[in-house]
Amino acid sequence: RIRSDGTWDRLPSLSTTLNLSVSRILSWNPPTSIKHGVPYIVSGTVQPKAAGVTVFLDDGLANTSPALRPSAITDASGHFTISVTEKSVGNASLRIITDADAKFSASQSDFVTVLVR
Repeated sequence: RIRSDGTWDRLPSLSTTLNLSVSRILSWNPPTSIKHGVPYIVSGTVQPKAAGVTVFLDDGLANTSPALRPSAITDASGHFTISVTEKSVGNASLRIITDADAKFSASQSDFVTVLVR
């Protein structure tokens, strides 16, 4: 809330409540091209550095259950590695997602298109 004191030409004021949330910063290095059927490692960091943050690799398909998404847990330096294997040739859209916790709201990166050959 923001509060302003009254003066001779203004009335005192109090704003409405506004809830703010902070999200994590996700840095990762997706491959630009991968071969289908071959596992590739996607790595990155979550900031602020924290151990135990679950990071998911999302392929953008609505029918993929969150329990079936590749995931990793960050180490003490906020680093994670996820293995990804694409099964079909074409373009794949990938992004990184973290869930919300007590201190931070959910975070997600932009989708990146990867060529699967």
